[in-house]
Amino acid sequence: MMSKTYSGNCHCGAVRLTLHFDKNAADITPKACDCDFCYKHGAQYVSDPKGRVEVQCADYELLTSYGSPGKLTRYLFCNRCGNLIGSEFSADGYHFMVVNGRMLSEFDHFPEAVMVHPDTRALSEQIANWQQHWFQDVKYL
Repeated sequence: MMSKTYSGNCHCGAVRLTLHFDKNAADITPKACDCDFCYKHGAQYVSDPKGRVEVQCADYELLTSYGSPGKLTRYLFCNRCGNLIGSEFSADGYHFMVVNGRMLSEFDHFPEAVMVHPDTRALSEQIANWQQHWFQDVKYL
């Protein structure tokens, strides 16, 4: 059973999110990735492997992704206003996602973000970390 539900949207409202957490916001520390891409976007990611994320978009052509060559993850954006929604990847038949917490209406209920340094880890360690910590129940409605 989920403890708390948070919702949010991109700047223009075309992409809406509902996040269902197994724990309370105070127990989920946002992560600020120090790679050039995430840093320049000011992303502070939240996730809960026991939770669920629902993505709603009236027109899915407005949801676009960016994945640089050689990267396993895809960054999701609203094609209209440009907001970074989060990042996702698939492995072993499963789909994983982490959400930019700045999209959430009640993001101020979460603790201050901590800086993480994924590029200092081997790729296998990064993948294991994503599989252990990211949302594993992702729905596009």
